[in-house]
Amino acid sequence: MSDSLTDREIALRALSGVTRDNKTGCLISSKLDRKGRATVRYQAHGHTKRELAHRAIYRVLYRPLAANEELRRTCRDTRCVEPAHFALSTV
Repeated sequence: MSDSLTDREIALRALSGVTRDNKTGCLISSKLDRKGRATVRYQAHGHTKRELAHRAIYRVLYRPLAANEELRRTCRDTRCVEPAHFALSTV
């Protein structure tokens, strides 16, 4: 039996515990790293993994990011995981 979560389960975990900022429309995550960025932690193959939450959510809603793509937030709030605020650009 695998201890790894599916991408959907990881995205749902990233969306748990968020609150809506009615002024900005942001979904603010309470799970932040030391730099104040929304993150999601999960077990994969016996190891604890950490990923930026907006990237995990984007992967489930749309597709995995290519190596030359960067995912930004139009609101510029690193705590935000609102999909409507995601903007894809190439590096």
